[in-house]
Amino acid sequence: MRSYRHKLTAFLLAAVCLACAYASTTAQQSKALTRPLKFTDEEVKPPFTFQRSTPGDSYMTRLRSLYALEDVVKGKKSDYEKVRALSAWVRKRWEHNGSNEPQKPDPISILQEAAEGKRFRCVEYS
Repeated sequence: MRSYRHKLTAFLLAAVCLACAYASTTAQQSKALTRPLKFTDEEVKPPFTFQRSTPGDSYMTRLRSLYALEDVVKGKKSDYEKVRALSAWVRKRWEHNGSNEPQKPDPISILQEAAEGKRFRCVEYS
């Protein structure tokens, strides 16, 4: 009986030592990966600039024409109402599939694939 207790005690002691070593290593790694959160009033500039299409851009004109998007936003008074209407319209184009990606990342290509029955991730809705 005594040797059983001795083995059990040795086992538990070893387990505790391993747990402590793991916790210590994890804490050290965690300290190396963390940095304090800095609050500032400084303007933060992204490492890139966004280039938006103009309404008269040929691609945008084609997109509006192919899908009659003027009708989707007709009667909407604010930009917010228009965005909501377009978002609802896009949401009805396909069912979500979290593991499928379109062949091309542009809106017309995605909508064409959706019309063929393909389903895409939530990022494609945006």
